[in-house]
Amino acid sequence: MKAQTPDFIGITLLELSSSKKSALINYGRLEGLELGDWAYLYIQDNQSQGENHPQFIKVAKAEVIKVHPDRSYWFLREVESYSYLTPGARLVMQLSSNDVRRKIKLRTTKRARAIESSSNKPVPSEIIQGQSEHIAGPRLNHTQIEKREDVQVIENTDYSISKNKHWDPEYEQEVESARLSNPIPNDNEPFKREREDDVFSSTAENSADKINNLKYGKTGLYYEIERDKANLAPDYNSGNSIYQQMIEEELNPSTVSKEAIQKMKREGPMYSASMSDQQLRKFFIQSGIAEERERQRQALGERSGHDITFRYTSALSTHTTAEDPNFQGTDYFISLAYEYQLLQTTPKLRDFALEVELERGVGHYDVGGTNIRMEEGSIKGYLHWYFWNSPTGIKKYLPYLGLGFRRGNAQSYSPDLSKDYDWQFVAFPSWQLGVKYRFRSGDERNELIKLGLGFNFQITGETVRHNTINEVEDNITSSFTTNQLKMSFGIGAYF
Repeated sequence: MKAQTPDFIGITLLELSSSKKSALINYGRLEGLELGDWAYLYIQDNQSQGENHPQFIKVAKAEVIKVHPDRSYWFLREVESYSYLTPGARLVMQLSSNDVRRKIKLRTTKRARAIESSSNKPVPSEIIQGQSEHIAGPRLNHTQIEKREDVQVIENTDYSISKNKHWDPEYEQEVESARLSNPIPNDNEPFKREREDDVFSSTAENSADKINNLKYGKTGLYYEIERDKANLAPDYNSGNSIYQQMIEEELNPSTVSKEAIQKMKREGPMYSASMSDQQLRKFFIQSGIAEERERQRQALGERSGHDITFRYTSALSTHTTAEDPNFQGTDYFISLAYEYQLLQTTPKLRDFALEVELERGVGHYDVGGTNIRMEEGSIKGYLHWYFWNSPTGIKKYLPYLGLGFRRGNAQSYSPDLSKDYDWQFVAFPSWQLGVKYRFRSGDERNELIKLGLGFNFQITGETVRHNTINEVEDNITSSFTTNQLKMSFGIGAYF
């Protein structure tokens, strides 16, 4: 960006006049500011579209009128947003002297011609040949001719004719020379200043618009950074950009005090030899070392992410009648579950997780002396509380309690009934007691497949209410309630 656009310089308005037409800024001669420089002032808005997509709002165009070593006085010529001009306001500016394009030397050409003022007259009509034969033609469309140079015309009739003649190859004869009594001053600075200011204005305004309209925000400015051609560092281990490191430092400041770090560096491994156990504990807590070591332990022994589990479930209870020999089988189900750890929203919820599960299966039930076979489909939702270890633990047993609900539909079949019936059911409350174990993390150096794996075992208990949604034409109950107990085993992956 620096090679194409002027730098954005952070400044502070130290003082401001009551008319808001002049300001004192904390930027002066020591930073390279010179009298006559001018700049565009902007306010940087990081709230409307987030930190990664800053917006630069133009505030004013200003010219420096007095320069001190560490501050300067400015005249605000074109103010567009008076509301941002307040004492102590933090702005950014684009300085004209920092514009690379503005430093290109402009070539100027000077020409002088001496003519009599009386000769500046139209051509007499009597000397025009064939004037009566002139026929007016169609009017041509007027177009604006592109201006390729600026010409400065200076009228000067005060000149003298030299007696010495010289040969002019253009006229192929000897001509007299005219000499101006008052030579034209050789002053190109106003012209050059006007052209340079035009270049800087277009550069500054376009650069601000470019940043405001960045598709990928600040991170998009780093896409041209070349990787190590030796390719020693794989993609998943590449370092953050300077901007990303700055953001992380602001969001996650170091928890260890500087005094404690200096003490450990100065005294070495024996820095705690002179402390009692109580003093050492107090030192660890107050300096932040205890908190930092706990954070390091969690970072190494835990990995947050998205958990997906495939489960097979078998019923531990039966709900059929011995009077009907049909459909005396055991209920079974298969399901796919997704668990989201609430640690990713706030550290205060590190022991909780939300799970959503889709389930299909077969159940067998007694409906008034007749056994039926149901093909069920349902959706489940649970809040899990991991009461022993965090749900992000690796190579640890992670027991949990869950509370939620189940909602679904089913279709029943029986050879003793005149037709098949459709049912809907609700299970609330539905509780779970389970344990899961993650036996690989998926992000270690010796693992080829970058995917964490684990297994899951749980017991589920629920009270289920079934209701038929068809017209009942047989001697069966249209609704019934069962207390179910199930056992599940699952294989999970997380990333």
